[in-house]
Amino acid sequence: MARKWVRGGGKAEVAEPDPDESNADGCGSGGWAGLRDTIKFMESLITKIEAANQELIGKGHYDAIPRFFSPGYVAHLTDQEMGGGHQPIRAFLEMYHRAFPDIRVQVEIFVEGMDRVAWQRILRGKQEGAFKGFPATDREVVWRDVVTSRFHEGLIVEEWMISDLAERLLLSRKKGQAAAT
Repeated sequence: MARKWVRGGGKAEVAEPDPDESNADGCGSGGWAGLRDTIKFMESLITKIEAANQELIGKGHYDAIPRFFSPGYVAHLTDQEMGGGHQPIRAFLEMYHRAFPDIRVQVEIFVEGMDRVAWQRILRGKQEGAFKGFPATDREVVWRDVVTSRFHEGLIVEEWMISDLAERLLLSRKKGQAAAT
């Protein structure tokens, strides 16, 4: 039986179980204790995502990468696949921090599953350095990454990500060119 629950305000709220699908305690084969264990496990995945974003992006603590990602980590990006474990993650983070030294991140959770979490991060920072061919604009850029993370043994092993950063950088550059004319 599928359970619907939403994380909000730091708590997980569980929808009432359907009595037609439950046993004597009203919660299916695992009982309320099983549901509580599932919620704790899922919250630990959410906590990992939130902590990884704060440690790695917000604070730039690259040595924390092994606490969150498996050595065989793979990312499926809009235009490429990135494998190779921890080193590409570090390189990507360093590139972010060179271009956006004051980068800030906010995480919003959409959906949690047994081994996957779909979530969004909103990033913002002043672009003080070049990023993937986009010259520095000295303007604040705000962009979103939508991510689905798959976990194994408490570590992120695979992610699917879509970002609107390139679009936001183009808009920022156009605003700069319009202001200069």
